[in-house]
Amino acid sequence: MDYHLDTIPVIDALKEDDECLLCVIQQKRDKLYTESFLGGSVTSPETRVQVNEHGFCPYHFRKLYQQKNRLGLALITHTYMRETVRQLKSREKKLPLNTKKKLFAVKKGDEFRQFEEFCQWLENKHNECMVCKKVNEAMDRYIYTMLYLFRTSEDFRHGLQNSRGLCLQHLKRSVEIANEQFGAAGAAEWLRFIMPLMYKSFERIDSELDWFEKKFDYRFREEPWGTAEDSLVRALQKMVSDKFE
Repeated sequence: MDYHLDTIPVIDALKEDDECLLCVIQQKRDKLYTESFLGGSVTSPETRVQVNEHGFCPYHFRKLYQQKNRLGLALITHTYMRETVRQLKSREKKLPLNTKKKLFAVKKGDEFRQFEEFCQWLENKHNECMVCKKVNEAMDRYIYTMLYLFRTSEDFRHGLQNSRGLCLQHLKRSVEIANEQFGAAGAAEWLRFIMPLMYKSFERIDSELDWFEKKFDYRFREEPWGTAEDSLVRALQKMVSDKFE
């Protein structure tokens, strides 16, 4: 198999026999990038500029808070908040707040669009995230590497054939990247390979969840769990691309 810096994380993740090898990589990347923002980079002007521009989504703000480095998070949050307030004031000044039109006028003209744009900017502030951006960029590279190995390595293809497939989100992104990088024929080849694995994986989890639910019935309380005990967290991972722990 083709071992080098780009392929080793993908090959190692495949060996973990997870519900989605890409989730394994994503969890490690996410942890690495989240921790890096409260390390030495807290005082880095470059980091502050990046955070001021993109901020963090609610999920990663919570992850940062859970690291217990409250001073580091306070420093980042403080400058991010100040920059947000500065932008908020600037955008508010551009809104037609002194319009002479009736309060409930229904015409969707320029003024209507200005308020829509203002609300969209607020929505973007809520959704943009430095960690998500770095993780997504890294995951696109790893997905390409997975597809490259699938197309060039018989050993990797064999290992993938005996894997549990992917989660739905990484399935989607893998098809997009296959289409972008290898064209429609490449995407079709990838789907012909991966979809039987996906259906087989869903059938297995379906059976495990069925037994998981039955275990809450007193008639089956003394029966062994088998592989069903953690089936709920694996089903959730399959559906929403997050490893529940």
